[in-house]
Formats: sequence, structure tokens, C-alpha cells
Amino acid sequence: MKKIILKLCFVINILMFAMYFYIILAAICNSNDILRYFASDSFSNFRIIISLPVFVLWVFTLIAWSKFDKNIGRFLLLFFFIGLYSPFYYLKMVRNNWI
Repeated sequence: MKKIILKLCFVINILMFAMYFYIILAAICNSNDILRYFASDSFSNFRIIISLPVFVLWVFTLIAWSKFDKNIGRFLLLFFFIGLYSPFYYLKMVRNNWI
């Protein structure tokens, strides 16, 4: 069950990457309608809800780091780049059978 939840959190984190990439492209292309939607209150509420799985994945990666890894460089990456490095570390966790 934990693997399924973590995989879902991983997929949501990747979708968050795609969403932010889309926002950057919309800003470059001066698409004001899309940017207004991303700045709206309804999307802000959606972003808060969807960021919870990202936080869950981050916590589990920190727990796995403390049990198995102990490399301070990877800890700093996990700690300061919460949503950016967690998916890559999750793949390392899967590859090393830490979950």
C-alpha cells in the first residue's frame, strides 16, 4: 500500500513539474488568459490541495535518507529543493529497494 501511495505522489510531483513548465511557456508566449487562470483563487486552492502529495513524497524521501543513505549532499538537496529533487531521490529509493 505504501508503494502505491508513493508512486501516486511521484506521478503528481511530475505533473506539477509539467504544470510549472506550462506556466513558463504561457508567460513567454504572453498568453494572458492562461496566466490569469493560474493567478486565480480557484487555481490557488487547487494548487494547495495538489501540493500535499508532494509534501508526503518529500517526508518519505527524508525518512529513507535517514535510514539508508546518510550522504549530507543528498540531504541538502532534499531539504532545500523540496519538490525538485524528491522525484529523483524516489527513483533512487526504488532502484535500491529501500521501500
